[in-house]
Amino acid sequence: MRTRRVVRSDVNAIRIGAKSTLGDDVVVHARGATHANAAPRGTTIGDSVVVEQGAILHACDVHDGAWIHAGAIVLDGGVVERDAVLGPGAVLTGGKTVPAGEYWAGHPAQRVRKLTDDELHAQRERASTLVAMARKHDDELVKTAEQLQRDKEFWRPPGTGRGFDADV
Repeated sequence: MRTRRVVRSDVNAIRIGAKSTLGDDVVVHARGATHANAAPRGTTIGDSVVVEQGAILHACDVHDGAWIHAGAIVLDGGVVERDAVLGPGAVLTGGKTVPAGEYWAGHPAQRVRKLTDDELHAQRERASTLVAMARKHDDELVKTAEQLQRDKEFWRPPGTGRGFDADV
């Protein structure tokens, strides 16, 4: 998880699984006992989930391998099952479920189609790529001042024949 995310567990528990990524401006919240006529409910995000920028997850469950596109909203009691996709800007209203391996979109969200094997493979690859990028980012954050200075001195643009990115 990088900067500019809100994970607000002040009223109930939030669980974020391993190798899951939250894009910029994502909001994850839970429901507390203060909501009229509604029981408290946490939010659970499974393993290897991709939540793109601007999405909102409120008192819901997102299962392993799911993909929540940019600006999508999952409301109270909503469930996005394993390897399912909620399209950009979609709103999954309370209590609805996106079944495993399906693509849903719209406002309110509804089934568009079943995902193909190629799409499921690409979805898993995207999750792995984002985790690898996060690891590289973390590696940069823990460098000492001396390491950063060395990198600055030795780095040259590709094609210059010198430095880490040399093609010679």
